[in-house]
Amino acid sequence: MKRDVLLCVDDEQQVVDSLKLLFEDDFDVITFTNSKDALEEYIKNTDIIAVISDHRMPMMNGLQMLIKMKEACPDRKTFNIIYSGYSELEGEMSNMIAAKVISEFLTKSCPSRMLMSVVIEGVKKIKKMRVKEAEVL
Repeated sequence: MKRDVLLCVDDEQQVVDSLKLLFEDDFDVITFTNSKDALEEYIKNTDIIAVISDHRMPMMNGLQMLIKMKEACPDRKTFNIIYSGYSELEGEMSNMIAAKVISEFLTKSCPSRMLMSVVIEGVKKIKKMRVKEAEVL
């Protein structure tokens, strides 16, 4: 059976390694330390169902990357999380959640079990949305 694909993006290798270790039992995990490469992978890989991204990264921050993903694939439904070490971004991220650019904002200080729970529940919702869309077609 095909497993769901999770894309993890952070400019720190140890963070993406930790995310891979956390999620590899439940997902096929693809990691990148470069947002440009992650964007290219997202565009070509339609199996990606969720994205976890740091916000502050060189070249293109996580929010810019997720906006470009949405622009490139406007009809694709994915569960998108900004996972940042900076809690002061919460106000800006709340606006992005309301605008449906991101699905969730979590700080890196949240417990691993909370991150895991949020991702699993978010993926369930996305899968239901994808099934409903397929039924309409």
